[in-house]
Amino acid sequence: MAARLSFILIVLAAGCTEAKMPPVTKHRVISLSPAATSVVIALGAQDQLAGISTFCPEVPNHPDLPRLGGLIDPNLEAIALLQPSLVVLTSGGKATAHRLQQLGIDSLQLAEGDLGGVIDNYRVLGAALNRPEASIRLRTELENLFAKQPQKRGKRTLLVFAHEGERYWVATPKGWLGQLAQRMGLRVVPPGQKGFQALSAEAIVDLAPEQILELRGQAPGGASLSDLRARWARFPSLAQLKDIHLIEDEELLQPGASLFRTAQALLPFGGKP
Repeated sequence: MAARLSFILIVLAAGCTEAKMPPVTKHRVISLSPAATSVVIALGAQDQLAGISTFCPEVPNHPDLPRLGGLIDPNLEAIALLQPSLVVLTSGGKATAHRLQQLGIDSLQLAEGDLGGVIDNYRVLGAALNRPEASIRLRTELENLFAKQPQKRGKRTLLVFAHEGERYWVATPKGWLGQLAQRMGLRVVPPGQKGFQALSAEAIVDLAPEQILELRGQAPGGASLSDLRARWARFPSLAQLKDIHLIEDEELLQPGASLFRTAQALLPFGGKP
């Protein structure tokens, strides 16, 4: 549980930094982020991949791509031997980017804190991989979905993405996931100081949420919806809360190519026109 939570927090917590695009001539790209890999695939540039992270799913038609560690603990020796033209990271990998620079390897750090920065990753990576048309398609798809949403916000919503004993990790409007939910008409609580926050049960009761969305980003499995509802029913003020729902998607918590799918999953729980 602790290892999975640490990985989730790395994905959700890193601050949003401006992505700077180095020139790419030979397209031998290594991605050390599942979110970045998903965008490369969505851009139709998977043939340019020379390696991926340990945590990335299998790339279609490329099952034998070397696994090169993670964002924090990459196998730098193996990366150097592959002679990549570009290593794609996220903003949580500043130390890795510095080490790559010392080896003379260009890197690109994608944003993963703010929703605007996450969406702009499509443009940045599309330009780096010579896929500008595909990046425009991805952005336009999201913008069209946003344009259809009502201005009125719906119920006070708690977005829970992990349980750790008596602490509950939630997404807030300070991060891309909470911001995406708000764009789909939800009123996300609490306001938060960062994109994610750990709350006690007492703090959640004080927030008086009108609905709770349990977000499961790993492969389907774990507690059922009835089990989750039973957990919340232990707290008297939440025992009568009917709007407790479970959303499952392997890429749900990744700020990558699944933004549109995540937005669609959140849509039924937002405000109505």
